[in-house]
Amino acid sequence: MCDCPAVISECSSLPEVGGDALGYFDPYNIKSIEDSVRKVLIDHNLRDGLVKKGGERRKKFSWEKASKESLGIY
Repeated sequence: MCDCPAVISECSSLPEVGGDALGYFDPYNIKSIEDSVRKVLIDHNLRDGLVKKGGERRKKFSWEKASKESLGIY
């Protein structure tokens, strides 16, 4: 994986999937987008924390798990 921090829109199911491993912004507010990106670029502790949390968060998702859960529903 790339092991890079991410900032994404705080709409839809994205916060549910990303949890505290991502930075979020209001997609309708340019200042919010700018502030979120700037924080990750400037704050090394935040950036490193997001990378670490992202690595842990990504372990909760896999195609194998998704296929097994989908099969269980059908």
